[in-house]
Amino acid sequence: MIIVLHRIAGLLLFLFHSLFLLRSIVLLKSKTAPTKADRVFMTLSQLLLPVVLLSGLPYIGRARLIHIIPGVLPVVMMFVLSRKSIRRKYPLLLPAVNWILITAAMLTGVLL
Repeated sequence: MIIVLHRIAGLLLFLFHSLFLLRSIVLLKSKTAPTKADRVFMTLSQLLLPVVLLSGLPYIGRARLIHIIPGVLPVVMMFVLSRKSIRRKYPLLLPAVNWILITAAMLTGVLL
């Protein structure tokens, strides 16, 4: 049952983080303020990450390292790239890196 939660939450995390990243690109190019939907995408992306990580913990012994590393790295990157100076200079760096890691974790979970 927990594995089903992990898979559904992972798919939703990928979906909402992708929407958040795409909308962020559009908003930065058009220099417009985020809408309520944009804030919902960001919030759901942030809330689903710990759900995916925690629901995967019971199966960590069976998972391959190639799935675990990109699955855990988004949390690490949040601390590494969260400095204000980095966020101001490169506002899409953290969402883009995390999207790549989330995609890699999803693909390695599905394909392996």
